[in-house]
Amino acid sequence: MVDNAEKIGLGYEIAKNDSRITRVGKYLRWGIDELPQLINVFKGEISLVGPRPALPHQVDKYSKREKRRLEVKPGITGWALINGRNRLSWPERIKL
Repeated sequence: MVDNAEKIGLGYEIAKNDSRITRVGKYLRWGIDELPQLINVFKGEISLVGPRPALPHQVDKYSKREKRRLEVKPGITGWALINGRNRLSWPERIKL
């Protein structure tokens, strides 16, 4: 966790050998903390693959094209995450 993370922006990248990442944190970075969301998938509230839910202050800044992502059901993981994780810029993620 980083103080004021919401102000840093999307795609804040952490080096693999960052000394601040604990052993527990290393496993959380694998995404196991997302497992409880499978319940939401089974209930039909979200899908496995879809855009991550957006924060209201982010939506306010979306372009018309970016707002189209709100037309689909959010997911546990996104297509952009599958295809590049933090290597992709925000505009590249939107294109996917």
